[in-house]
Amino acid sequence: MNHFLRSLLFWVPTLKQVTRLVNFRQRVYQHLHAANVARYQVRLNALATALILLIFTTINSSNLHAKALDDEQPSKAPNNTGLKLANYTPVTPLPPVTIKIPNKPNSVISADSIFSRDGQLKAKHKMFDGQSIESINKRIIEYENAIEALEDQVGYYGDGIAQQLVSLGLAYQHKNRHAQANKIFGRAMHLTRIHEGLYNITQLQIIDHMIYSLAAQKKWEEVNNKYQYYLWLTFRHYGENNIETLPAIEKLSQWHLKAYTLKIGDSYEAHLITANSLFIHGANLIEQHYSPTDIRLLRPLKGIILTNYYFATYKGERSSRVQTMSAENSHSMGAKKVDDMYRLIQLSYRRGREAHQKIIDVIKVNEPDHPYVIARAQVMLADWFLLFNKRSTAFQNYQEAYELLSLHQADEMQFKDLFDSPELLPQIEYAKRGLRPEKNIENIDKEEKYMLVSFDVSRFGKVRNIEVIESNLDDGEQVHPKVIRSLRAAKLRPKIVNGEPEVALNTKLGFVMYQ
Repeated sequence: MNHFLRSLLFWVPTLKQVTRLVNFRQRVYQHLHAANVARYQVRLNALATALILLIFTTINSSNLHAKALDDEQPSKAPNNTGLKLANYTPVTPLPPVTIKIPNKPNSVISADSIFSRDGQLKAKHKMFDGQSIESINKRIIEYENAIEALEDQVGYYGDGIAQQLVSLGLAYQHKNRHAQANKIFGRAMHLTRIHEGLYNITQLQIIDHMIYSLAAQKKWEEVNNKYQYYLWLTFRHYGENNIETLPAIEKLSQWHLKAYTLKIGDSYEAHLITANSLFIHGANLIEQHYSPTDIRLLRPLKGIILTNYYFATYKGERSSRVQTMSAENSHSMGAKKVDDMYRLIQLSYRRGREAHQKIIDVIKVNEPDHPYVIARAQVMLADWFLLFNKRSTAFQNYQEAYELLSLHQADEMQFKDLFDSPELLPQIEYAKRGLRPEKNIENIDKEEKYMLVSFDVSRFGKVRNIEVIESNLDDGEQVHPKVIRSLRAAKLRPKIVNGEPEVALNTKLGFVMYQ
């Protein structure tokens, strides 16, 4: 009886509302046209019926709840959920991968790409390094059993399953079963969004794993879509001008450079424009939040140099398709209004030179006691001038770098590293062909596929008298002519003696084929 009275007192205001509704219905009838009375009467009757059903349903639930409160015993709480929670114990036979929020830029300012500098896919997640296939298979079974047990206890969408799914996905990824891994990562991300919200940034680590497996399958369009979502999610969480977004900006800029070299999409030049915009935006963020000479500027500045080199050497079709970036490939803030490709090509030399000079200024502030580091940056600027046929300016900068080392009495190894033998400028063109130039031929592993060439270099950095002296390439007949042609068109940093360029005879250079 007490339960009923408490419920009745609780629902008195609601009964008053029903009374007001009935009175309101009567007043509406008086003002409605006769032809519309029937239609509105049906709607109002349905509304009143729904309210009455809601009241009685809630009263019944309230009675059950009140009874449970009266009979409650702290040591034996009733379980009305239908789930097996009475004897619940978390099932974690192996430590799952922890899904963490990305590190703050104050501690780790960079976010590495899944690709190495030579454009190859980096090693897999280290969780299963050094383990045999049998051991990984055993772990897969244990994770699957753990997930099944958790599903029995907390349901298919229960909390705690996502972490186990990520671990399972990484195990499949280590076995190169990337399609299966991506399916599992997809479910893990879905559960993470259910429990932590649609836009939680703990998804970023899972997206990273998905990108790796998609890249291993060479599903480049899907990789691009995941990267775009990665950046969008980061911007939505932090805001576009927050320094916390810098790791994502670096990650995306590296991807767009890779996408440009792979020529992904109908307008692949848009990737290069986007990468340039992202590098510029990253540099601006560092200047705004830290200082104009902060050491962290070196990474985006080097990216700006690289994108402008690509602009300068672009040989594609200069058509309207590169003048407007699509929404999918557009950086929403750094490329609000993107210049056409032709204008970027015209600006490439100046912007690359300015980025080189900025690097020198940053190093002078942060490394004043390391003349070798400053001299190396000066040599890089000289290389840039030489690439654009500014020979006199290039030789002047080579001489200044040489004099800087002499002034500080640098050791012989530092002189040798920068000036003793010609240096190929730049090396990224050969990376696109699947070759890694190796200056120190004694470092070449004879088990690898490689070729050795010999040539002379003029004082202006031009290659002469090219000859293949050793090779174990299976398709050498096709590769050798391509390498020779590229060397003939290449420019090299000349040998510098006492600050002056000299002819280098019988220069040897190795090219190692990527596996």
